[in-house]
Amino acid sequence: MRRPSVVAIEERSIFAMGGGGFTMEPNNPLLDDYVLSLTRKTEPRILFLPTASGDTSAQINAFKARFAHRTCVAEHVSLFRLRETPRPLEDLLFEQDIV
Repeated sequence: MRRPSVVAIEERSIFAMGGGGFTMEPNNPLLDDYVLSLTRKTEPRILFLPTASGDTSAQINAFKARFAHRTCVAEHVSLFRLRETPRPLEDLLFEQDIV
């Protein structure tokens, strides 16, 4: 009789925050750097959901500016403009290390 194969499940964590980081202190990267470090990856994937701010261009631009020169893959998805998202939302979310 064959034994069922064991599949390792990656441990996932939730680090929830409201505000702070690039949204509140554009000249202080410490909180953003800390969040990136939680992944323990050399090039983490980070996704910004700017819905709480109404998906404003200012918030999206601030996110892009903060993470443009970091060793990470930074993306955003606008829930108010989901039709503009080229990939299914579920796929996009599960590809990320940080949302």
